[in-house]
Amino acid sequence: MEEENKVVGSVSIDILGENIKLNLRPKKYKKGTKGFYAFGRSAIGNKDYQFNIIVIELGSKPKEANK
Repeated sequence: MEEENKVVGSVSIDILGENIKLNLRPKKYKKGTKGFYAFGRSAIGNKDYQFNIIVIELGSKPKEANK
């Protein structure tokens, strides 16, 4: 898989009239599943928020040999 720190795209979400843009990076999870992740923080109004987004490729988990 590509280098995990490389930005490969972005997602935008609108919350309470604020547009938040987060960068997507590739991710290979512990059990072999592939996908992407994004995270960030932003102030909306007078409150701080943290954002976490995961995107999982369905069917990307390797099949076990002994099933």
